[in-house]
Amino acid sequence: MIKSQNSVNSLIRYFALSLLLLLFFTFTVESVLAHESIFRANMERSGEYKSQGLKKLKGIKWKYKTLDKVRSSPVVSGNNLYFGSNDGFLYALNKNSGKELWKFKTKSEIYSSPTIDSGVVYFGSNDGNLYAVNVNNGQLKWSYQTSAEINSSPIIKNGVIYFGGLDTYVYALDSSSGKLLWKFKTQRGIVSSPAISNEVLYIGSLDNNLYAIDINSGNELWKFIAEDILVSIPAVSEGKVFFGVQDTHLYALDVKTGKLVWDIKTDGGILDWLYSFPAVNKDSVFIGGVDSMYSFNKKTGKRNWKFHTLRAVSSPSVADTVLYFGGNDKILYALDSRTGKELWRFETEGEIETSPIIDNAVVYFGSNDGYVYALD
Repeated sequence: MIKSQNSVNSLIRYFALSLLLLLFFTFTVESVLAHESIFRANMERSGEYKSQGLKKLKGIKWKYKTLDKVRSSPVVSGNNLYFGSNDGFLYALNKNSGKELWKFKTKSEIYSSPTIDSGVVYFGSNDGNLYAVNVNNGQLKWSYQTSAEINSSPIIKNGVIYFGGLDTYVYALDSSSGKLLWKFKTQRGIVSSPAISNEVLYIGSLDNNLYAIDINSGNELWKFIAEDILVSIPAVSEGKVFFGVQDTHLYALDVKTGKLVWDIKTDGGILDWLYSFPAVNKDSVFIGGVDSMYSFNKKTGKRNWKFHTLRAVSSPSVADTVLYFGGNDKILYALDSRTGKELWRFETEGEIETSPIIDNAVVYFGSNDGYVYALD
């Protein structure tokens, strides 16, 4: 009888342990997929990818040709890569081979980068629609019509999708139905994409303001007026929100109050028709200018290094100790993020306006030559 009871107890412990391992594995997989499946790596839009860096370039793993410029930065989810093109299509490719899985046609250019959640890919188009499309077959689930272009890349939390539009509004929609939950009006159009941290949404507007908005109510918590238009996507890290504006300033604000912590001026504009926005890692904040890439101390704003380029640069991404960015000189650069020393470069036939993504030591990016590249 005692032996039988011990066997039952052992069986119970075995199943309990198995359940815990299953829950842990599920949570881990979901966390990884959530990390992979959003523009700029996470909801804080830090641009820091938890991947091994590509420190030495072998060459092209594959490249895929679209019908026009690729200004939508790619996003990885599982084994697939998603991005838009100026040809009006959203593409789904196998990330390992570059093979096309499907494509979805909109009525205008796509600058917005997609986000993927629960089997659905969400993205905006310059036809004014926010689309929700099945990740497996590219079939439309729903669309939401606004009155102007959507350059903003959406973000999703707790079943709600958030984005900005050139019609001056920040929108919150139910992700399963596309029903409007709330919208928040700014004074001018929005090309910035939202970042979310601790139930607060941060987004810039062409009215020169960075807004902090409660994600549940849509109410303004604070706003900070900069000295020029704000197209930069804010990056949130360790109690600060970082963003750049066209008048050469990089700002660091307190996330709770919107009070200025520090600001610096670069030697040239933060952007030239490229929408360059910051990447942040443990120690530094990186941002591009009209002819340079900069690294600053995250706490103080003191410059760490400056790397000179031939023309304006795109938004950087960082993985491990490698910083990646492209530019109007048609080159994708890889630098040592600690020193600014060049590790390698890769030249395309078009300007590079996209922000690279790094996944398992493979770098993916789009170029105005119409190609999406995978480098290893």
